[in-house]
Amino acid sequence: MLDPRDLATIAEDLAVLAADAEVPITYRRYIGTTPGDPSLGLPPQDQYEDEATTATVRELTVEEVQAAGGTYSLGDVEIGARRPVVDARDRIVYNGLTWRPVEIRPVRLGGQVLRWLLRCRRAQE
Repeated sequence: MLDPRDLATIAEDLAVLAADAEVPITYRRYIGTTPGDPSLGLPPQDQYEDEATTATVRELTVEEVQAAGGTYSLGDVEIGARRPVVDARDRIVYNGLTWRPVEIRPVRLGGQVLRWLLRCRRAQE
């Protein structure tokens, strides 16, 4: 059985490994939408708070894309983040491209979330 000290050690080990396994990203946390101004032709616009951090990033395999039944396309990615994921309207900027989470899954061990896996599509922004 894992106790809180074991879980803390595992979390610390993951943080140490991050230097070799993770890449820089910008996590854009959704904070709201401006109302816009139709009289001026200004549409509503999402607003974000940016945080520079790191995460693992990999492209989804052909098998994963095929099994998803059209949800994903080749080139879509899975991002492994150690920070909490707040909202599906959040965005991730990686390698100059903006990604939107489609599927958000916590990875749990002993009842504690160690990281979050986000399967993402390219954002149309």
